[in-house]
Amino acid sequence: MARDVALAKSMEERYGKYVVVCTDELWGRGNWKEIVKWLAHSHCVIHVGRGQEPFDIESKNYISLVGRTTISQTAALLDSSHLFIGCDDWLNHVTNAVQKRSVIVFGGDSNGRCYAHNKNLSCNATVDEVKKAIKIQLKYIEDFAKAI
Repeated sequence: MARDVALAKSMEERYGKYVVVCTDELWGRGNWKEIVKWLAHSHCVIHVGRGQEPFDIESKNYISLVGRTTISQTAALLDSSHLFIGCDDWLNHVTNAVQKRSVIVFGGDSNGRCYAHNKNLSCNATVDEVKKAIKIQLKYIEDFAKAI
């Protein structure tokens, strides 16, 4: 576990505040790539998960750790992250366990139903609506940091 936390801390030291993203095929690879590319203009994006391919994004702010982290390393990365953006899977529940704000995209088979934890913004939506949800969460985090 100490090595897992060390990985997360080294990412934080190297890149500052970062966003963790875990994608799926249900919402569509093109949609996810558009979100990650857009977000990498202003934030460091760490892409995690298994069974998916990294995106071919030319940006110093895009880091693919797809298929290269353990469950505990991924949880440590989430715990140290600024925000999580992903699909309705186990990482959604990890974000709740570590009290991390997130945007959860329900795509494909969710039939428009959204079940989420209280710190999540959930959407079954277009790329523009997901971008809006990300902006809302980032603004909340920024305002909260100013208040403390």
